[in-house]
Amino acid sequence: MPSPSSGLQAGPSEITIEILKWLNCTDLLSVRQTCQYLNDVSRLRSLWLNLVAVQRTFLEEPINSYTTEQLQFHVCKQFAASQEWQSDEPDLAQCKRINVPSQDHMILIKGGRWLLLGLDTGAVVAYDLDSFISRQMTIVEAGTINLSITKLVVDMDDSAPHLTFKLAVLFNRSHASTIRIYEVSLVGHGSQAELVATRIISIRPSARWSIIFASLRDEHFCRGSTMLHPYYDCVEVFPWRNCTKSGSSNPVSTIFLGSQNRLVSGEILPGDQILLLLQGGCIAIYDLPEPRVQGHDIVITEVTQPRWKAFIEGRWGDTTHVKISTPHLGHLSSYTACTTLDGIYGVTVPVDPSEFPQIVALLDFAVENKSSFAVGLEKAFIRGKSKGFFTGTFSFKKPTPAVGFKPAARRWGFKWPNQLEMRMVMDEQTGRVVVGIERQGYVKVLDFGREINGV
Repeated sequence: MPSPSSGLQAGPSEITIEILKWLNCTDLLSVRQTCQYLNDVSRLRSLWLNLVAVQRTFLEEPINSYTTEQLQFHVCKQFAASQEWQSDEPDLAQCKRINVPSQDHMILIKGGRWLLLGLDTGAVVAYDLDSFISRQMTIVEAGTINLSITKLVVDMDDSAPHLTFKLAVLFNRSHASTIRIYEVSLVGHGSQAELVATRIISIRPSARWSIIFASLRDEHFCRGSTMLHPYYDCVEVFPWRNCTKSGSSNPVSTIFLGSQNRLVSGEILPGDQILLLLQGGCIAIYDLPEPRVQGHDIVITEVTQPRWKAFIEGRWGDTTHVKISTPHLGHLSSYTACTTLDGIYGVTVPVDPSEFPQIVALLDFAVENKSSFAVGLEKAFIRGKSKGFFTGTFSFKKPTPAVGFKPAARRWGFKWPNQLEMRMVMDEQTGRVVVGIERQGYVKVLDFGREINGV
């Protein structure tokens, strides 16, 4: 009697491989149980390279640095987390506690491995969350002058072969905001890897401004500020790459909002545009002008009118609780998501300036002002109060109309403190969430997605 694999082996192996490329990682692991032939074929590197491309799995190092088994691990980990987030009752695969000195300013780098913290001393430290040992490494040393950190902003360089990103650090000293931009790269391999920062440029401080938000993308850095005398808000845009060449740190353009338009938050969008959230539920899109140079000086362009604006009905709360996800650039438009106290909204901005942006409600809810959010393009993690405390994971697709939810308490095997104000950061691909418990000196690292059999 012929074996189960004899029919498959009789045909070209290329056909079998092409068929298996249509399977997800769990199905690909399942076929290993059928016969030895499929067991062997399912381990081919080309199949797992295909899944890396299909799932857009983020890798910190060049793909040739990974064994086939390592690629399989990363693909299955991402797939398991994605499936768990889409379930009605997501389960934690792991929750661990890491003692850290501060959670006031923290960022989770794309891929979910590296947690950056800005300390009161002016230093920036990193933690490897994949390591069994909680080890702190300093990537920006504390200065000799007492500078406390007020904000950290990151812009990923997806074209680099290794994990690389720009890091803007906003320091505060005697009510003046100093900004330094660093290039941070991964050095070393695997568990021995470290992050190393190289300082690129400093942007001249302005003693009259109170910083509301900051954003960094490609060649632009911007800061949204409040001027105290006279009292109005504005956004300054700096072409920091030109700053490194000319030595100048003057802004290339300034968006004046006036005394009636109060800034809430903002984010630079792909395609030289900036999205601003204003009090009263106004979303405005401004075009960033090209730098104009006269002699050796950059001429500042004043911008007073947005290209487009619209209003979202609902409660915005204060700037602490308004979150904007990292914008994503598609072929024809850029997309981001933002939170209010009544829901999460997706904003699609076409690259073609003749087309109008669109706002879509993604998730409806109603929470108190002191709730905490971590929001991505298709995922959100919320700790809030709405007829009682609740913690929820939410998965949504940007074209989908809003869906409501019934708040329910989720403890996941540990007790949440009753406080609502927490620092939360999330890596959307891996589903990892880091929750900073204020004034407690530690963070909780939450991983979703059970281990897949066969990995």
